Amino acid sequence: PLDDASVWLCDQIAKRISVPIVGPTGSLAELALNKWTQVQEAIAAGIRTPPTEYYANIAELPQNPVFPLVLKPSRAVIVHNGRLSRPSGAICADQREFAQAISRWPIGVDALLQPYIIGNGRGLFGFVKSCGVPCSWSAHRRVRMMNPSGSGASACAPERVEPELIDGASRFMANVGWTGMFMFEFLRDENGQSWFMELNGRAWGSMALSRRQGLEYAAWCVAQKLELEISPVELDDIEEFHCRHLGREIVYLLAVLRRRKSAAINSWPSPWRAAFDVLTFRPSDRWYNWIPGSFILFLDDAFNTIVNQLFRRRGE
Repeated sequence: PLDDASVWLCDQIAKRISVPIVGPTGSLAELALNKWTQVQEAIAAGIRTPPTEYYANIAELPQNPVFPLVLKPSRAVIVHNGRLSRPSGAICADQREFAQAISRWPIGVDALLQPYIIGNGRGLFGFVKSCGVPCSWSAHRRVRMMNPSGSGASACAPERVEPELIDGASRFMANVGWTGMFMFEFLRDENGQSWFMELNGRAWGSMALSRRQGLEYAAWCVAQKLELEISPVELDDIEEFHCRHLGREIVYLLAVLRRRKSAAINSWPSPWRAAFDVLTFRPSDRWYNWIPGSFILFLDDAFNTIVNQLFRRRGE
């Protein structure tokens, strides 16, 4: 499974036929898709987590919450009106924005309420061997996101792993009995504190950066499932470079031009600065899906990314 929808689909397949799934199934698939369960496990593992409130029904939400806040679905994907969909969350600065978010909320979808934290996204990656020992730790920071208010990275850079985060993530993985690759998403606030956002129990968007570092997480997962001998590597030095996605960089520019959706977002790139950053190319830059001799793949991926994001935004 390469995204949350396929985690759900592969888990459904595993319930019906006997087939190896290179990813979470059963209770681990439920964990990978249930953000509320992830928050509870993070707290149990001693990971710093934003105060989070769970509501099984949108009608149960408080009338006068503390602003600014983030309202988001408790599940990564849902089956709604006979279709599998990925509901969107919202940042709310005041009662008006909160009421608008509630009015667009799908009926019957449970929700999480968290304070809005200003910060920069960080990723913590690793691999758990069959014996239960985590290894091959790595980390990145988001340089730019498709949506500056918070989304997948369009450009990211490697950074050193915080020992504190390794300790908490190791306890989390041991508590749930995880094996294979994983990603913890954190938000580092203005004071340098890292807050748990979610667990990705499948391949992540910045896998290209990991592979540029020689960390073949996906291949190790396949070998592990086939019971082949594997030798995950450990990083000694952190090379400085940016890993960029052409299609997402263009989506980032379009998002900047659309302006921010909430008054709670107090920092927004200027169009000129965004254009300068995207159009500046460095010799050290690496590109997603750039393979010598496969230029068509590179362009096709960029084109489809832009079309899919525009179609999704238009439907929001």
